[in-house]
Amino acid sequence: MDDSHIEDMARALVNAGLIGEGKSVEAAAVLAGCWRHKIALTWDVGDVMTLERSVSMEDAVEVLARVKKGHSPAIGINFTNLQDYVDEVVGQRV
Repeated sequence: MDDSHIEDMARALVNAGLIGEGKSVEAAAVLAGCWRHKIALTWDVGDVMTLERSVSMEDAVEVLARVKKGHSPAIGINFTNLQDYVDEVVGQRV
C-alpha cells in the first residue's frame, strides 16, 4: 500500500473521531505494518472521470463497483477494461 494511502487512512480515523490527533502517526505505523507483506493497486473516481467528461461522481462510483465485481483476476484492471465499464454505465443512462 502506498504511503500516501496509509496516511489518508490514518487521517480518516482522526477525522472520524476514532483516534486523537496525536495518534495519527502511531495509526499510520500500525497500518503500514499490516500492509508490509501485501500490495494493493488502487483506482479511484478521478481515474474513472478522466475517461469520460460526462461521468458524474455517482456514475464513477458505480463503475468502480462493477469493476470490482466483474473484472478478471487473470487480466487485472486497466484503462481499457475500465473504459468498457464506463461505456456500459454511461450507455445505460442514455
